[in-house]
Amino acid sequence: MLGANLSASVRDALAAAWSTEEVAEASISSVKRAVLASGAVEQAIADLRAEVASAQQVLGKYALQRPGLELLKWGEKLATHTVARSAV
Repeated sequence: MLGANLSASVRDALAAAWSTEEVAEASISSVKRAVLASGAVEQAIADLRAEVASAQQVLGKYALQRPGLELLKWGEKLATHTVARSAV
């Protein structure tokens, strides 16, 4: 949905895909290309990393202890995995 907020191309591709009863493979590819071109993946990763940084500040000394440390590691792992998956 971030892609749809950022780009008319994403909105158009989604509208075309959802205009039929069954979504064709070509429509899925069109949506994927539009989302990747919109910068939504990069924005989502930046937003996620900002949230992790904010959580670290809020947690203070607890950011260095379990479960705070585990939560922060999970957030960074999610961002890293998203970067790797977006390259596919």
